[in-house]
Amino acid sequence: MSGFDRSPAATGMPESTPQMLHELAVATAQVDLRIREKLGLNSTDYQAIKHLIVDRDPIGPVGLGRLLGISSGSATSLVDRLQRDGHVERRPHPADRRRQTLAVTERTAAAIAAELRPLADALVSLELSFGPEERQAIRRFLTAALDLHRGGSG
Repeated sequence: MSGFDRSPAATGMPESTPQMLHELAVATAQVDLRIREKLGLNSTDYQAIKHLIVDRDPIGPVGLGRLLGISSGSATSLVDRLQRDGHVERRPHPADRRRQTLAVTERTAAAIAAELRPLADALVSLELSFGPEERQAIRRFLTAALDLHRGGSG
């Protein structure tokens, strides 16, 4: 057992919300690992695909590189590889035809969705087990926690 064991059994204290959020993040990373291994992707490639799926604004190769913390040359190589392997497509930017945006292919999006569907369905069922006011409170909390994680004020 490491010196970092902060479990309720180790501390004699009830689990705190930050601890539970951390454990949720770790469990989410484990889900991601299973999916990326099933798709045969390395960690950076999978993270790139996740950014492209989740981000609401168009992302080009340079922007993707910034999100991943890699150079523009490395980002170009990554995008070339993902395109060659059929995971992403380059498309013209909707407002600036000199630029490109990236989109996850239908095949890859469908494969990820198929892997996540059982978990998503179970989470919807769990959500529906709460009353309307409880669901609103949970959403407010998660929205504020997400904002804090992204560097906002909460």
